[in-house]
Amino acid sequence: MAQAQAVQTRLEQVLSAVQAIDHQVRELTQLMQQFARNSHATTERIEGIATIAEQTSAAMQEMSAEIGTVGQSMAQVAALAEHSRQQADALAQQGQQVAQAIHQAVDASTSIVQQAVASAQAATTQTQLLQQVQQQMEQLSEVAHELAQIVQTFTLEAAETSDRATLPRAA
Repeated sequence: MAQAQAVQTRLEQVLSAVQAIDHQVRELTQLMQQFARNSHATTERIEGIATIAEQTSAAMQEMSAEIGTVGQSMAQVAALAEHSRQQADALAQQGQQVAQAIHQAVDASTSIVQQAVASAQAATTQTQLLQQVQQQMEQLSEVAHELAQIVQTFTLEAAETSDRATLPRAA
């Protein structure tokens, strides 16, 4: 009888642990869903940056072809400041070498576009991986829930067996 009571106590402890695991898995699943949503938003922002960088690169190539004098190039650089602050500052400091600086900015802009596209692709891959992990966590939660039900059923059966073992027997 003491052994049955010990088994029942242990089963109740296992049930409690499984329920705690189930709760933690559900919380982790919610966090993973939130992270996946944030990752998707980040991907969209990176794609927007890539579009702006491509537009900046195209605009800078057009301006580089049209620049004839340092004064004209400085006015054009000021118009580009909204899209490329670093390139505009470099052009303002170089004054005499504006045409060369714009060519360098075009190269940098192309690199930024490539990096932004690579970042967007990496973020998309991470979002897909997070969705897969989320699905696996949901499956794990379901399995943990089923395990909790099995342990609970087994605990009830053990308690009934224990109760029957302690009932006085008819002579």
